[in-house]
Amino acid sequence: MMPGCKKNYTTEISVDSKAPFGIYAQQNYPDGWIDPVCLICMNYDEAITINIEIDQLSCTESKNCPNATDLVPIKVPANACKGHLIPISNPQKVVLPFDMSTNQIYTRVNAMNYFINDDPESCPIIGCMLMMPGC
Repeated sequence: MMPGCKKNYTTEISVDSKAPFGIYAQQNYPDGWIDPVCLICMNYDEAITINIEIDQLSCTESKNCPNATDLVPIKVPANACKGHLIPISNPQKVVLPFDMSTNQIYTRVNAMNYFINDDPESCPIIGCMLMMPGC
């Protein structure tokens, strides 16, 4: 296992615990940020990783700067499925505009979109998580 796969990603980015496993992120950093992360999705048979990048544009790039005053382990049933998850080629980078809210917002990107599942009926994706980059 690569070093990044051993440590959960703990900043202001998360993945919903239910399908389609939406990716959520805070976007209230005026200077913006760039975060490479490792996305792991799993079915009953396997866990597959893909490295992606999630960025938040600066408020200057978003053209909406504030005024100065505003400033789980899964038990796998035996022989449950033999489907294969395949990470897509050239994964889409997620780019968010700046926003004053301190809450995580839905990025309109779902973790499931980064994988091809050859048997979604009997072997659905059952979970996704973010880890440090380098998986």
